[in-house]
Amino acid sequence: LARYTALAERHIRPVLGQVPVKELTSDRMEAFIADKTKKGMLHRAGGLSSKTVSDIVFVLKSALKFGKRKHGFVDVHDVMDVPSPNIPKNRVETFGEKETKKLSQVLVKNWNRASAMILLSLNTGLRLGEVCGLKWSDLDERELELSVNRTVQRTWNLKGTQLIVQSPKSESSYRTLPLEKE
Repeated sequence: LARYTALAERHIRPVLGQVPVKELTSDRMEAFIADKTKKGMLHRAGGLSSKTVSDIVFVLKSALKFGKRKHGFVDVHDVMDVPSPNIPKNRVETFGEKETKKLSQVLVKNWNRASAMILLSLNTGLRLGEVCGLKWSDLDERELELSVNRTVQRTWNLKGTQLIVQSPKSESSYRTLPLEKE
């Protein structure tokens, strides 16, 4: 909800917010998508990712579907048929044993809170939000285990951003991980 609200407030409303729905055409929608793809960044030059533009189109089309259901909006200009950008499938490359060892050495040599969090994530596979959600009570030093019970997320609202501590996304995200002695 926070992401969709942010996309609507930052990208849709400033450009299309004053456009009457009956004047929203497929050409205007395509131009909007092209503009966001080429120069949609708000605070620097460059375009938005295909995923972000696709999310913006999803929010806009969802609003139009709501308008159709609740207010009788008729898509006479085929706006709903304008395709979202294709999202390329990125191949994820992980560190091998050699890279992991080298990065670990650098982190230990330059020890601070951030390096500790990176090292923990590197060796456990925890996501950033899960690392940020850890408490000392989640660590069982005797058993060398770490329990994942919450996650932290930064969300956007009209007043700025805020941190939200919440439960993990799914039941399987609650887990106990073994830790190496090091």
